[in-house]
Amino acid sequence: MALSPDGKMLATAGQDHFARLLDTENFKVLHEFEHPADVNGVVFSNDNKTLLTGCGDAAIRVFDVASSNEIRKLEGHTQGSVTDLDFSPDGKFLASGGMDRTVRIWDLVDFERPKLKSTVGGFNDFVFGVAISPNGKWLAAVGWDDQIKLLDLATVEEKWSWQR
Repeated sequence: MALSPDGKMLATAGQDHFARLLDTENFKVLHEFEHPADVNGVVFSNDNKTLLTGCGDAAIRVFDVASSNEIRKLEGHTQGSVTDLDFSPDGKFLASGGMDRTVRIWDLVDFERPKLKSTVGGFNDFVFGVAISPNGKWLAAVGWDDQIKLLDLATVEEKWSWQR
């Protein structure tokens, strides 16, 4: 789940093929976003206008929060679910982790025409967590293989890793 940057909405993801958007002031469901498979990752854009979801069909869906309409789909992960999503503080990049054992970095400078910037591999099992630091410098990713990687977001160079 994820709280909107302004704290007024909560998005939840579920194996029932729905992401739900709740109003945190009156605790009512605002929208239900149906998907073709389980929903694992959710993240709001920095301006609260869009909700991005990671789906079990390997796609990232972008929904307009006001209308609940799906406005685009990002395809780049090759199999299984997109498990986690995170925006850079400036909103220019999106990181996604997936069951295809990769982290994808999406260039969203032109939000209408997102581009896949980089693919980070080297995990021996699915990636279940991604996080971009508040200063936008670092991307951290963790895999089911007990591996953690810390990357420079600008260069995508691995700076540190650890495996149990």
